[in-house]
Amino acid sequence: MKEYQKNIIAVIIIVIVGLLIFREMFTNEGFLIKSDNPVHMIEAKYLADEIIPEHKWINGWYPYEYAGQPIQVYTYQLGIWLVVLIYYLGINIFLAYKIAFFIAALLPAIALYFILRKRYGIIPALITGTFFLFQRDYTKLYLAGMWSQAIGIALLIITIYLLDKYSDKINLKRSLTLGIIFALIILAHPFVTITAIYLIGTAAIINALKTKNYTNIKYYLLIGITGIILTLFYLYPYFETSGWYLTEYGWGLGDNIIDILYTLTGMFLGLKPHTIVFTPIINGQYTTAITELVKSIYQNLPVLLIDLFFIIGLVYYRKEKNKEEKKLLYLVLIFIIISLILGTGFWYLFDFGRKIPLFGAALSYRFVYYAKTGLFIIAAYGLYKTINNHKEKIRKISYLILGIIIIGLILGSYKAPESYTETSGTTALYEETITMWKYLEHNTDKNARILNQNTYGNIQEPSITYDAMLSPMANYYNGLNYIGSWYTTVYPLENKFNTEDNKIFGIKIEEITEEELKKNLEIYNAKYIITLNNEWDNKLKNFKTLKEIYRSENYAVYDYETYKPEWIISKNKIDYTINNFNDQDIKIKINNLHQQNNIVIKIAEHPYWKAYINEKEIEVNSDENKLIKIEIPEGEYELDIKYQPRKIKYVLLSFIGLISLIILNRYRSI
Repeated sequence: MKEYQKNIIAVIIIVIVGLLIFREMFTNEGFLIKSDNPVHMIEAKYLADEIIPEHKWINGWYPYEYAGQPIQVYTYQLGIWLVVLIYYLGINIFLAYKIAFFIAALLPAIALYFILRKRYGIIPALITGTFFLFQRDYTKLYLAGMWSQAIGIALLIITIYLLDKYSDKINLKRSLTLGIIFALIILAHPFVTITAIYLIGTAAIINALKTKNYTNIKYYLLIGITGIILTLFYLYPYFETSGWYLTEYGWGLGDNIIDILYTLTGMFLGLKPHTIVFTPIINGQYTTAITELVKSIYQNLPVLLIDLFFIIGLVYYRKEKNKEEKKLLYLVLIFIIISLILGTGFWYLFDFGRKIPLFGAALSYRFVYYAKTGLFIIAAYGLYKTINNHKEKIRKISYLILGIIIIGLILGSYKAPESYTETSGTTALYEETITMWKYLEHNTDKNARILNQNTYGNIQEPSITYDAMLSPMANYYNGLNYIGSWYTTVYPLENKFNTEDNKIFGIKIEEITEEELKKNLEIYNAKYIITLNNEWDNKLKNFKTLKEIYRSENYAVYDYETYKPEWIISKNKIDYTINNFNDQDIKIKINNLHQQNNIVIKIAEHPYWKAYINEKEIEVNSDENKLIKIEIPEGEYELDIKYQPRKIKYVLLSFIGLISLIILNRYRSI
């Protein structure tokens, strides 16, 4: 059998295993509702339907949530682009999203197979790559909507391979190749980007110490420079609008060293599933504890085997005489150590930790997951050595173990948890929600927003799982404007509009007064309120200014009946007519008789909102509620307000960088 045929079979095996693990995601009808999934799906659809065809760009302004918000400006790109590409093939957005998710989830396993295949042979590479899919923590992370980083992890694995391959002969062309991969990592995920930076830095230091040729560091610096230049078209908003978005929202693994080390060990070695035995042991239920332990070992068997071969790999590493072999393993070990140190989130133990640039926004546990890519590489080495030294014994045992795992796959022992593959079609609350949305579509004022209590954390099973999200899909079904449906940790209005755990305009529901509620509704042009649980409902139905207009088993809708929606208010009275009110272009005919006057437009302020009178730019500011505020001159004129995120100079720099790479690539001798 030819090499390419063996590789095709190997990839098919990985795909089949992936399908068996994620099967219910496809068999369940509707869209994925766990955590971030609905938000990312709506981002992809809006990008595909509006931003790309209408504005010819990769990011823009989404007007239907958070009083408007930048979309695809401060978030990863490749995953969403993949959804868009599949969607453009004519596939329904729900299915397109699932397919993109599945492709991304498989990529690290496939990348592991191909880089390990060259060094350790087909069997160790295929087993290691396939077993990567069995990690329950990864599965949960992906199914919670954080799957785009899988693309970055696959690219990170390729980077490890190339850094090792080129270490003794790094040159301009090879550093540019690595620079292209680094650019893709930047587009894939910011946390993987940080990981790639210290990986490349580690390789540079190792190379310099080994060769005593410190001039080679310039090639590693060029990797970073190339990646940044190629992605300037995406990166520039981070620098230009610094100070607008929030940067202190990360967290570590615990509040003390003991908690951190306990969590770190469990995550890195994939031992968390076995902690289920602690409760029955504490309660003296030893039979139950043994049963749960056996069950958890079976369900976690592939990961435990990888842990075993990782330890064996470390033992063999100490005895390894082959310097070429040891070179890769040394790089991987240093990478693991640095990743685990960062994975602790130790800086959060100090008051200044959240103020450290980049790290203040880091979710440190992600670095532990990235360290596990190194664990799998060393495990492949350990498996390879074990097979070579104990071929006959291993063959018999491996047949038995693989048979047990295959049976478990078929029977569903290794499938993703049901609560994570839940879709709209399997959710008891879905049909009731659709009915409520359709009512709102035909019975509300389209010029007003709707305050929507999010499902996340506000309603319990069996109606919907705790961290599932239906509310971000509201606009998809009825085209109306909302606040409170999403959560976006980096935006200034997050604390105001986050409705998790019974908060309303940042105030606990039991503490808000009727006057406070009315004031906030008017500030953000919200006339209607959707309640989802008794706490909100019991409070709001006692407010005299609110009228109940809809009720079902779980939902109630209230109307601030006396409020007349308006998008614009002014310090002193003006006459105005709104000639255009699109997502990124607002035109207002104004007659202002006052020398000193300002208007507030009830849309979230952002640095890329620009205002013009007769093509002359005037200043746009943020008011105390983080809405657009503009000082307007006396007279009669048309005020043109545009959202302008595209900066040609950065696009040109990225384009010139790409063209330069193509030209350099033609000179093979470099």
